[in-house]
Amino acid sequence: MTIISKIDLDLFTVIWNQMQNQSTPQVHLQILRWLEQTWKAGDTRLLLMAFRACGKSTCVAIFCAWLLYQNPDIRIMVIAADDMLARKMVRNVRRILERHPLTIGLIPKKADQWASDRFTVQRQMELRDPSMLARGITSNVTGSRADIIIYDDVEVPNTSNTTEARDDLREKLDETRFILTPNGTQIYVGTPHTYNTIYRTKTVDDCDAYLKDFMDLRLPILTQEGRSILPERFDISGIHAMQKQVGPNKFASQMMLEPMNIAEGRLNPDGLQFYDAMLDYTEIMQKPVLHLNGKRLVSCSSWWDPAFGLASGDASVWALIFTDEDGQYYLHHIEYMRIN
Repeated sequence: MTIISKIDLDLFTVIWNQMQNQSTPQVHLQILRWLEQTWKAGDTRLLLMAFRACGKSTCVAIFCAWLLYQNPDIRIMVIAADDMLARKMVRNVRRILERHPLTIGLIPKKADQWASDRFTVQRQMELRDPSMLARGITSNVTGSRADIIIYDDVEVPNTSNTTEARDDLREKLDETRFILTPNGTQIYVGTPHTYNTIYRTKTVDDCDAYLKDFMDLRLPILTQEGRSILPERFDISGIHAMQKQVGPNKFASQMMLEPMNIAEGRLNPDGLQFYDAMLDYTEIMQKPVLHLNGKRLVSCSSWWDPAFGLASGDASVWALIFTDEDGQYYLHHIEYMRIN
């Protein structure tokens, strides 16, 4: 595959961001430089892990636009957990190509080659497959060919919350390898949603390394010194507030990229705070407003754990939980119900 020598990815990105009146965070440059270096080195098995809302998919979209700028004959397939997510990246790349001053000449003359889930740029070779194609992990991709497959957030709760779902995900991912051209490139992009995550390059405990021998770049939100790697968007106080709100396990998984075993989770009684305040109900402009402990409540959940056994057995349990505007939870009432 011949790569035409043009401007590097750094400059391509800076030009684009300046057009959008945006700066280029240092962590984005780190991602983009890693992608460019591995591409030029011929590395074909890559894993990019970065914390939620880091902008990793945006960086990969710019990288895809740059690849088409370098070589319009490249074919890229984006596979995500569902069609909508995959189309989102394809649309992003299409917008970059439409507006970047260096890629105007790639826009096709025929409108039918510029769809939301696929598009074909102006290229020299006559190829059956489009320049870029979006597909959900459950879509039929038999017969397609791609030089690069981007696996963008294929692991989500729906594809990883049970053993059956995880096995099914791995089986579908295995099938996509037949789409790749010889020496084609695979790039996984995501964050772990389960302890048995696919985003492992080394076997840990009894968890297999699905991406064994893949080169990886891992970017947790905090450095070893405890500093934010994206201070423009996440300051330390905001990160600590997020950790408190979502809990230590979810924060470790989604923001620190450390797969957590739910079997090791436990309730920390030291985190419980008792209160005896009453609910304060008012109406503002004929809309109900509820406060507790001076905080406005924004949601309410009711949980029922029914008992279907004998009357002399376990009791049914009903719980009422409120959430305030700061994300604090209130276990306001628990009722045990027995059949007399």
